[in-house]
Amino acid sequence: MLATTDDIDYLVPNNGSLGTSWTTVGFNAAASGFTTSANGIGYENSPGSSTSYTGEINTPLPSGTTTAYVRSEFNLANASEVVDLSLALTYDDGFAVYLNGTYLFGENEPAAPLVYNSAAQAGRSDATVLDSPVTFALNDHLNLLQN
Repeated sequence: MLATTDDIDYLVPNNGSLGTSWTTVGFNAAASGFTTSANGIGYENSPGSSTSYTGEINTPLPSGTTTAYVRSEFNLANASEVVDLSLALTYDDGFAVYLNGTYLFGENEPAAPLVYNSAAQAGRSDATVLDSPVTFALNDHLNLLQN
């Protein structure tokens, strides 16, 4: 289980040189300019408002950031023993999920291929975001897990 304060690696890209290599097993995030920080990444346009989600953000990004690559690694001793996998995600406005290099799904993401300055194609109201997290079942993708 990845908790909201566990470490993640992230990069706010300024060019398209990574492609989807950053989604693959064995990718060296540190050597590629990623920063390690606490999970809960984003920025807030309305801090202090009644719909603010500043409390959800442990790693603030510059206001106006359209894309952030975020990697969360977890280790399994025996992947074949995993029978239930899910992702609980608080998001605003969009995302794309990869597991071990395979695109799984997204919300409000532009048509593939995603590029370094991709922006969400639609928004979610702050009130909707605050009703999060949304839990996505990943049991159909257990075959992608590795020891």
